[in-house]
Amino acid sequence: GEVAGSAGGHFSALRVRLPVRSGDDLARLQATRAVLDRLKADSAWSGVSGLLRVAEQLPPPLFGALARRLRIGRIANLIATNVPGPAEPRYLCGQRVEAVYPIMPIVDNVGLSLAAYSYDGGLHLGLNADADLVPDLQILAEGMSEAFQAMS
Repeated sequence: GEVAGSAGGHFSALRVRLPVRSGDDLARLQATRAVLDRLKADSAWSGVSGLLRVAEQLPPPLFGALARRLRIGRIANLIATNVPGPAEPRYLCGQRVEAVYPIMPIVDNVGLSLAAYSYDGGLHLGLNADADLVPDLQILAEGMSEAFQAMS
């Protein structure tokens, strides 16, 4: 379920219960992928995407009021997104851009956002957290790095 954004991008939403109890990184990744594939096959995102499609048409003040009422913090612990970027390098002022790191805002007592952005054959991750809700963000970042290294 994708919804065209006003800037030409697309977004969709899907609420997912992540299988985080397994101690094996590859097994956890495979289980997560299976959950996402099943939910996508069942069109589990269609209701949320429909809401997003309607909300996109609202005037900004009305959209802001709706967003405040929905209180996403009641239905989610974190927000994660992946954005495909260009497969070839980009240049800025004649210099090759080496990496592009995404920043996803944190909202409404959802203390953690994770964003992945592919660029020039690499995957760049951005973590953003409310320090009061997620005081150990560095530990999470290190754990993710170790897991990626172990799986490659």
